[in-house]
Amino acid sequence: MKIASVTKGSMAAKLGINAGDAILSIGGHPIEDILDYYYFDELGEFSLQVLEQNGDRIKNIEVIKINDRPFGINFVEDGIEVKRCHNNCVFCFVNQLPKDKNLRKTLFVKDDDYRYSFLNGTYITLSNMSPHEIERIKRIKLSPLYISVHTTNAILRGRMLGYKSEAPILERLQDLYDGGIRFHTQIVYCPNINEDIEKTARDLAPMALSLAVVPVGLTDCKNPDMKVVSKEEAKKVLGLVHRLQKEFIEEYGSNFIWAADEFYLKAGEEFPEDPECDFYEDYPQIENGVGLFSQFDESYQATLIEKAKFITKNFNKKNENLIKQILIVTGSSASNFITKRASEISFICNKVANYFNINVVPIENHFFGKTVTVTGLLVGEDIYQGVTTYINANNLDKQHTVVLIPSVCFREDKDDFLDSKSLEWLEKELGVRVRKTETDGASFVNVILEEGSKK
Repeated sequence: MKIASVTKGSMAAKLGINAGDAILSIGGHPIEDILDYYYFDELGEFSLQVLEQNGDRIKNIEVIKINDRPFGINFVEDGIEVKRCHNNCVFCFVNQLPKDKNLRKTLFVKDDDYRYSFLNGTYITLSNMSPHEIERIKRIKLSPLYISVHTTNAILRGRMLGYKSEAPILERLQDLYDGGIRFHTQIVYCPNINEDIEKTARDLAPMALSLAVVPVGLTDCKNPDMKVVSKEEAKKVLGLVHRLQKEFIEEYGSNFIWAADEFYLKAGEEFPEDPECDFYEDYPQIENGVGLFSQFDESYQATLIEKAKFITKNFNKKNENLIKQILIVTGSSASNFITKRASEISFICNKVANYFNINVVPIENHFFGKTVTVTGLLVGEDIYQGVTTYINANNLDKQHTVVLIPSVCFREDKDDFLDSKSLEWLEKELGVRVRKTETDGASFVNVILEEGSKK
């Protein structure tokens, strides 16, 4: 791996390593990618084989770090070429993407890469792993990993992954566990297919750190054999999960298994009451949609209490101006939850002075289909249509209207939606100010108060 730069004053610089040099091996092993470097840099004692930039000489260097500072090498590339998924899962969301619409090309890339599982928390199936890769995971301690299990029944799992043969998983998980690797797991629940949640949970509990049960997501382009999770099925899953939690907390000291928030929304049930804020423990499955609303509420309630003085000071009749309209965009599944929190803020502020309205605008997903109800899969065109309809139906003054859109609707660190429309495009087409907002409860309170207090 070629070196782009060496940090000034670092140990690497003092040992005569320069930009343009290349690392051939580290710790006695050929360097495969940046994870080898991360592991040994953390270890603090290792050997390096370095090819000088002119290619004339190979240097062997022994490194013994005397502090916790990084060794100081920055590479040209991370060396990771994405390992593609070879499965054809019956519920694969990528396979359900509409082929006739303008989607970003990267959305069609199916990865099943253990390195990104470690780095980014993406879920992998372990179905395309070579013995060398398994041994490498254990050797450089890539832990924790995030593994899609779906079922521990090898025959059923093979069917779900699109194989004509079995797809065993327990033996491989046991091997990783015995090698010191820890992992989080998930079940994508598909009604009438993997109904063996209880057995799978019991098989995994002695090894895994946690287990999330998430409902299958289906678009209009779904596999015809798949069905959407119904209200009754959501209630059934919740009942099972809650029963298992009581058992696992006694045996393992952890709830271990959690149902994704979407199950509570589908079932029309309240989220678990958690006065001690420990039901979801340290939120091990938050990226899987488990505990998002609970975490939101934690920071929401704390921030609302904290901002009491701000409200009293900034929301008074002396500052009263034309009534401002704050429109909050959300997917249909979260609309009731968001509406309740928005109403609480509106009630508190407008007791002081009635000069802004908060309205939640649930957006129907026409792009992927009405069965897709989560906020993160809303596209620019659907948001435009939904907000335009709302503004016209309520005869809102665009000059005094602001639209708040959660950041999960956009590409990470960018301002474009899944359909390649941009925030700038949306703002221009709507003719109102549009603002991208973070999705935590504290940001929710702060942005509403900030917009509401503006003259």
